[in-house]
Amino acid sequence: MKQWAIGFLVLLAASAHAQDSAWRWYGAGGFSSGGDRITGGTITVTGTTRTIPFEIRPGTATPLRLGAEYRFTNKLALRASAGRAVSDPTGANGSLTFTTTSGELLGLYRVAGGLRFGLGVRQSYADLKGTGISAGDWRFTATPGVVLEAQYLFSNNDGAFVSTGPEFGFALRLVSEKFQDPFDKTYSGDHFEVGMLINF
Repeated sequence: MKQWAIGFLVLLAASAHAQDSAWRWYGAGGFSSGGDRITGGTITVTGTTRTIPFEIRPGTATPLRLGAEYRFTNKLALRASAGRAVSDPTGANGSLTFTTTSGELLGLYRVAGGLRFGLGVRQSYADLKGTGISAGDWRFTATPGVVLEAQYLFSNNDGAFVSTGPEFGFALRLVSEKFQDPFDKTYSGDHFEVGMLINF
């Protein structure tokens, strides 16, 4: 809950965003893969007798993030965001939903043109909920993690630190973190992510 509160305060601060402001809204989404296997099995496809295998891994999901970025200069920026990633295999005989909620603080440096690199910290927690043959509800805690990001802004305007219109881009991210289940078993959540982003 703390992560969402931090994200809300950041977005509130960014509400002063204007054409001559160093603040920018930030949004991103993509696909991530990685992490240790938490559980797995087979599910029955709805309306058939066919079964398909599945696995739940803490780093494999479809993540989304929202936040705000403050540009100190055309080279340096600081971004805060709140994110949510969901993996939810569902079949006729049951379903599982693994949801990760995270907060991040990332420093960004523009190397040249639209190419930027970022390094930051991340705090996550997760829930695993199941129905049918997988019925249950488990809470996972996480150690503070590290984020490394490389991005390219296609509509970059030399990294202008005041708003001059939206910037669309592509990002590649590496995340290192660990999760612990209610039974004190630890799982690696290390993963990579590819996706798109927008600053506006």
